[in-house]
Amino acid sequence: MARMRTGATADPASDAWRFLRHYLEMVLAMAAGMPVFGVLFMSPLDPFGYRAVLGAYPYVRELVMLVTMSLPMVGFMVYRGHSLRRTMEMLAGMALPAVAVIGLTATAWVPFLTAGTLFVFSHVAMLAGMFAAMLYRRAEYGQGHHPHAHPAPEA
Repeated sequence: MARMRTGATADPASDAWRFLRHYLEMVLAMAAGMPVFGVLFMSPLDPFGYRAVLGAYPYVRELVMLVTMSLPMVGFMVYRGHSLRRTMEMLAGMALPAVAVIGLTATAWVPFLTAGTLFVFSHVAMLAGMFAAMLYRRAEYGQGHHPHAHPAPEA
């Protein structure tokens, strides 16, 4: 008879480490998208002519950057064996706060959110949103990788 994994182990310190490790791995996966963004869209060599356009439209630049950071994060989640639902939850946790910051900046509703501060606040929002999505499923992210929603071996 197959047993399902119940999530957290008996060792809270191990669960906390796995949770933190997963978060750091996700941040590194997101960071892997930054050089791609830089080379394709912001290179001084300007291979495609996007640099001037994105420089003139900081909100579009942030959205393009969000996409280039999201793709490796989604790939990492899939590689680690997370379900499509959990992957989309994480993507929403990352993207929605950043899009909210972009919208608040574009509409000038919050005085300290300006084109000059957009980069910092959108990234803080991404990181906080991802962390919140992980906290929502903390038992799952506190366990080892690949066993998510898969049955344990038969006893």
